[in-house]
Amino acid sequence: MNQNLITLDRVAIGYNGRPIVTEISLDIPCGSFTGLLGSNGSGKTTLLKTLIGVLPPVSGRVELSPVNGRRPVVGYVPQRESLDPMFLLSGFEVALMGPRRASSRCSTARSSS
Repeated sequence: MNQNLITLDRVAIGYNGRPIVTEISLDIPCGSFTGLLGSNGSGKTTLLKTLIGVLPPVSGRVELSPVNGRRPVVGYVPQRESLDPMFLLSGFEVALMGPRRASSRCSTARSSS
């Protein structure tokens, strides 16, 4: 059985207590490679900000399971208006690099009782 790294249970996301997307439920298993796709303005960035704790959920439960006894680290690179001349890769090219091996990073703590 694969432990879930992230669990969302009937989550509503939005700004200033006003939901923009509701009833989000999903499980992201430890070690998985997950993409988030959607049209402009569909709530992708708002969901990511809620996952990393920048925005609180309007309602529901967001759970990030500990990894090796610590809260997991979630990477987030905000979209920029201008090109960074030091990092000349597109998002697609970065995605083609693939995930790092996740087996050692996702050994979630389990109770021995």
